[in-house]
Amino acid sequence: QVRIEADDEFVTLVDCAGFVDGRSYKIPRLPTDEQFLDIPKMISRSHFSAPVLIEELAVDGPRFARFAVAASAYLKPLLLESHTGFRSLLIRAGESFLGLLMPLNIGEEDAARNKEWSVAWSSRLPEPAYSSNNHDEAAS
Repeated sequence: QVRIEADDEFVTLVDCAGFVDGRSYKIPRLPTDEQFLDIPKMISRSHFSAPVLIEELAVDGPRFARFAVAASAYLKPLLLESHTGFRSLLIRAGESFLGLLMPLNIGEEDAARNKEWSVAWSSRLPEPAYSSNNHDEAAS
């Protein structure tokens, strides 16, 4: 396990697993056209924002799968949250893992195709017959 620390000048890898406990490797940051994203600040802002319901969010499957690795490593379920002012999902796995899953930007053609697929599913699936008794069963 390593901890990655980044500032405006350096990226530092710090051993946390005990292999060479406390040892670190510091390398200069490469120049970029844009300022490096402040990931901890982004996560903190999302965490402290009010929760919000989302209707639809497109994410990349391989990136989403990386969060499953965290759930397996920590033996905890993934908790997915959406927050006011953020299109990303805040994802937690127990007390030790917190990350952001950024959404995909869907073009107009893909959005139209996704809408068609949703309509097609509506025609293939049976209409739910809700009553006060089976509504709770359908929701679980």
